[in-house]
Amino acid sequence: MNEFDGVPTGFVPESEMARKLGKTVATLRAWGSRGRGPKHFYNGKSILYRADGDIRWLEGTEAEQPRERAEPRGRGRPRSEHTATA
Repeated sequence: MNEFDGVPTGFVPESEMARKLGKTVATLRAWGSRGRGPKHFYNGKSILYRADGDIRWLEGTEAEQPRERAEPRGRGRPRSEHTATA
């Protein structure tokens, strides 16, 4: 066991993982329900993460990022369509 009471060595509770990532526990849970975020494990009712899971996950997301576009994407309709014609 490690410094977190009842947590096996090499793992951290979700509160610690949230702190490491600068997010809330609610954000981690939302990511988990969508199949995103660091991989997690259930230990009874507790959710555990590998101690280095934040690094593994960040490295994986870095590789998955789409390349930046040369030109920014437009949003919505062109300006000329916003004005009403009489």
